[in-house]
Amino acid sequence: MFLMATALLWAVGAHAAVVGGNDVNCRMAPRTNATVVGTLRRGEDVAVVSTEGAWTRVDPPRLAACWVRSDLLV
Repeated sequence: MFLMATALLWAVGAHAAVVGGNDVNCRMAPRTNATVVGTLRRGEDVAVVSTEGAWTRVDPPRLAACWVRSDLLV
């Protein structure tokens, strides 16, 4: 199911971004004390799902959708 959702998101032209920081924590919620569910690498492509304040919900190809600080994306 996750792979189909990711493929659909990319197929419909979701806004894309690139991870600009090294070892960026991907979190369950848009706050610094939220559980880290994975780490994104510099240069990794992600689909932008939404934004909330200084946070962006992304859908990386190898993880479930999660939140990163917006200033760590380019």
